[in-house]
Amino acid sequence: MLMPSIFGENLFDDDWMNFPFNDEFWGKKNPLYGKHAQNMMKTDIRETDGSYELDIDLPGFKKDEIQIELKDGYLTVSAEKGLDKDEEDKKGKYIRKERYAGALSRTFYLGEEIREEEIKAKFENGILSVSIPKEEEKKKYRDCIFIEETENGGYRITEGFQKLLQNQNFKNMVLELLDFGIEQYKEKYADIYRDTNFQLYQKYTYEDVCRLLNWKRNMNAQNIGGYFYDADTKTLPVFINYDKAEDAIAYEDRFLSETNLIALSKHPRKITSGDVVHIYKRGEEEKSNRIFLFVRKNKDDHEAKEFYFLGEIFAEGDPNPIHMESTNDDAFEILYRLDVPVRSDIYDYIVT
Repeated sequence: MLMPSIFGENLFDDDWMNFPFNDEFWGKKNPLYGKHAQNMMKTDIRETDGSYELDIDLPGFKKDEIQIELKDGYLTVSAEKGLDKDEEDKKGKYIRKERYAGALSRTFYLGEEIREEEIKAKFENGILSVSIPKEEEKKKYRDCIFIEETENGGYRITEGFQKLLQNQNFKNMVLELLDFGIEQYKEKYADIYRDTNFQLYQKYTYEDVCRLLNWKRNMNAQNIGGYFYDADTKTLPVFINYDKAEDAIAYEDRFLSETNLIALSKHPRKITSGDVVHIYKRGEEEKSNRIFLFVRKNKDDHEAKEFYFLGEIFAEGDPNPIHMESTNDDAFEILYRLDVPVRSDIYDYIVT
């Protein structure tokens, strides 16, 4: 029986199951997990009716230390941890230290039909869960083409769609869908905010934001990691979960008022990092950067997908360096000024 393409030709071949962590890794020994390295990134794969579900063990890593990339049909999951061997504990010098900087990764072949925005991922309790749609499900609708491009660059209804529209009941359903779409546009997109594609106080998913900012590709929450700078469009959306789950990374983002917000950087980060250059617009090429704020009360808001759009924000003053005791990481706080004060009902909902 042929295995699905996600598994490669042999699901249990030695190279796939025993990643060579103890050999040369990217040109040098990988000391991150020593002799136990081969036990990392163990993966369970489940098949459902419409998808493959991957559960990948990544104990000891934080959410922003994990990256997922889809390229040429290959999905690569990588994790990298940076630790300073010369670092001193506040209570004294280390007399033995076995944790070092290192990285590990694993690659799965998915096929050319899968797009990055179709892959869903979440990281909880040291387990990265990835959901990938089956190609068979996508192929069901491959021939459902309603509009085609003409030779002169215009568009027309396809011949097959024209035949379907001769059925009055079908035509009525199409017209109802068009009316609904127009109403949704009027509600969510007609009153746009300051030469953007967003409407103030509407809700958007990560995928919506990437698309409406005209990024070349969609990015999932795992890769955005709280905020992400796109150099092509010079845009940096900031995503904030205001209430954190008990096991979430303790990002201490907080509103000071309807017009001021303190947000924490990714970590580990120092005030000399590239993030500071982008956020504080230091340098001529950064002057036109635009930073936008998206906030949800907690990860349970509307199935943990949508954020309120609260407009453009501006970093004030200088970054405030801090040390996070819980994770022993460096980071910095950013004081943002909101272009538009948060509407009172939404502000009260978020902060209370």
